[in-house]
Amino acid sequence: MEKALAKHRASLDKWLDKGGDGGTTFFNFMRALADRFDPGGLIYSNLFCIDAGGGDPSCSEYFPEIKRVSKQLLDVQFDHFQPDVVIFAHGSASAATRREFFPTKGVGSVCVGRRDWEDVGISNMQLWEFELYGKFLCYRIQHPANWRGRAAAEAARARRHLLDVLTQTLPKRPSVAAPVADAGVPVIALSAP
Repeated sequence: MEKALAKHRASLDKWLDKGGDGGTTFFNFMRALADRFDPGGLIYSNLFCIDAGGGDPSCSEYFPEIKRVSKQLLDVQFDHFQPDVVIFAHGSASAATRREFFPTKGVGSVCVGRRDWEDVGISNMQLWEFELYGKFLCYRIQHPANWRGRAAAEAARARRHLLDVLTQTLPKRPSVAAPVADAGVPVIALSAP
């Protein structure tokens, strides 16, 4: 497991070191988080642990098994990392699976809504805060894809607002390099398709 985690960490660090690419992609969002918080505390994960030829596996004949294994892996990551904050950055294509994994309504609900920012003009569809399993502070945003027009502007505004919210509530990036465990830096887990 340690070898796999080290390889994944090296891959994320490589993405964080790359220059900007227009400011709208998922890893630009990760870089914005790394600028404000200790990048060593960031964890990147996908909703699906397996893709299909580099893309969304929902069309695969093995999708039911992919979902089963993906949910198990996500649960193990929650248990192992115990993140302070989880940011679900998903597009609408994976919303049904996210709700299946983490129901927001009904008897099996594991998500309890805490707040939204509709009072400042950010729709609930763009940014929503909730508690998962009664212990993880979570945010749901739209996946930072290369969108255009009004929808892209709304999504970008929601991401900027989330960065501001996190900056106000979580420890800032330490000025001196320190191990994550010693720095008191939040672990922010991101899940994107």
